Amino acid sequence: MKKKLFIATLMLVVSVSSASIGAYAATKYSLSLNGKKTSLDVQIIKGDAYVSAKKFGELLGQKVTIDTKKSTVTVVTSNPAKPALKAGEYQAKDFIFSDVQASEGVIGWEVTAEVKALKAFKGAVFTITFLDANGKRVGSAAGSVSDIAKNEVRTVQFITTDDLTGWKKLRPQVDMSY
Repeated sequence: MKKKLFIATLMLVVSVSSASIGAYAATKYSLSLNGKKTSLDVQIIKGDAYVSAKKFGELLGQKVTIDTKKSTVTVVTSNPAKPALKAGEYQAKDFIFSDVQASEGVIGWEVTAEVKALKAFKGAVFTITFLDANGKRVGSAAGSVSDIAKNEVRTVQFITTDDLTGWKKLRPQVDMSY
């Protein structure tokens, strides 16, 4: 009797567990890109979606290489993303301007800015145009830097004879770089 009860219980457990495994395996996820369904297999693990990096990169039209010797996957984009700017940062060509300070000095206005080069340059000349709240030009200041390495940040002193009273916004530009 105990043997029959054990076998019946075992059969019940096996049938219930195989049904739940079948239900789990049957859940299939799809990936849509810009509103269009793709054929990529998606796996959900602990709430995160996983797809093949190679297939996803190729779907986006990017070159994907897998180096098994170095254990790396490399994606080469045809249109590299610009670095994300933080509040108070401004980008002009291959330079990022931040912490711009403009205050009335003893003789005219004193203007400084932190300038980061996104690649190496022998020299560069900049202009910062200062605008009021309505976008109207208040004045401008000129500055330069020489021998700046990639990702190097320099404090640049800008020169102006303009009265910058009332400036609220700014627009940096790169006049020349080499």
